[in-house]
Amino acid sequence: MRPRTALVSYLISICGCVLLSGCGNTFRPIAQAIPQAGGDPGLTKNAVILSAYGSSPGTATHIDVSGDTTVAVHTLGANPVHAGFAGGVRFIAANKTEDTLTEYLTFGGAGISTITISLPTGSCPVFVQSRENLNAYVANNCAGTVSVISLTTLNLRNTVAVGSGPVGLAELPGGSKVYVANQGSNSVTVINTSDLSTSTITAGIGSAPSYIEASSDSACVYIANQASGTVSTINTATDTVVAAPLAVGAGPNFLRFDATLRRLYVVNTAGNSVSVIAHIVDTAGNCTPSLLTTTPIAVGAQPTSMAVLADGTRAYVTNRGSNSVSVIDASSLQVRKTIDLTNVSGLPSGTATGLGPISIDAAPDSSRVYTANHDSGNFSIIQTGNDSLFNNVPAPQTPTCNTSQPATCPAPQPNFVLVTP
Repeated sequence: MRPRTALVSYLISICGCVLLSGCGNTFRPIAQAIPQAGGDPGLTKNAVILSAYGSSPGTATHIDVSGDTTVAVHTLGANPVHAGFAGGVRFIAANKTEDTLTEYLTFGGAGISTITISLPTGSCPVFVQSRENLNAYVANNCAGTVSVISLTTLNLRNTVAVGSGPVGLAELPGGSKVYVANQGSNSVTVINTSDLSTSTITAGIGSAPSYIEASSDSACVYIANQASGTVSTINTATDTVVAAPLAVGAGPNFLRFDATLRRLYVVNTAGNSVSVIAHIVDTAGNCTPSLLTTTPIAVGAQPTSMAVLADGTRAYVTNRGSNSVSVIDASSLQVRKTIDLTNVSGLPSGTATGLGPISIDAAPDSSRVYTANHDSGNFSIIQTGNDSLFNNVPAPQTPTCNTSQPATCPAPQPNFVLVTP
């Protein structure tokens, strides 16, 4: 961790320069150029893939979206499981095993300094979120707390007690509240960001809430209840659950809100399916969601995550159990194609197959999607122009690897991917 004065000097020295680049245990290189599928990829966009290496330091690999080249590899703490962007230019990763966060500026490329933020021992940070310029919030699964990180000083500002086993956060787009899914206590904690006061919602929350997502209009917050096979909806004006939870598939474990089509996708991990909920707010401001799919959409085995293209036309689902990505057509709500990550025919000789994809995100220009393949130590790049596998890129070795004895180096386990906003 470098001194704060050094950071200030660094920021002053780069002013005026052109910017170069923009739960529990999570179930998250140079490539050739891809012909563009249309749209402006933007020079500031990077796909960032987190990789863990057991007890060794983890890495964050930055892949330039416009050229598919690795532009930087940053060293993180042990077992990074989740990350988020804060204040528009900061990247913050949660290092679960060592109770730390790693922070750095998202521009500047290779060589930029990182800052380590220590959390109380036994915190087990598993989720990071920020939609404001003042604070970032971190769910600490083992401690039953949320850490509040000042984006001004990059220090732990406060610790807020929540329920048991927090696994996810949803900050309203306006930044007024943070909602915490407490898997161990079947509850949701509401944090008022102005004074960090809290309230608890239990009525209407199902068993083992596993993920939480806010609508883009801040009207509703959705909770996936893993053990109940339902989704609960909170009206943020009253912080109460509206009506009865909606029945979805078995084991809902991930949610993705599509602001373009105003709908919520639900990934049902145990049910090998996806449910779709229409986001409806009446004239009085009440949330009245309804299922768009009477029968969930069948996808591959053990789906874990989802990405939606910016135009809303397609959704991509990682199927860890079948080593594939299902492509859902948003109009018909049917699977239009299944991309086999193990089919490397036509790719460069020696390309490894993609095994155990557990996390996925889409480029802002909708030209490609990226997966983190936990079981094969690589990342997949999918070209959306024809929904085909373009490349499987090996994750880097851990920075502490003894290259003279490569057999002793721990295997990389990519477990989370996100693209700079």
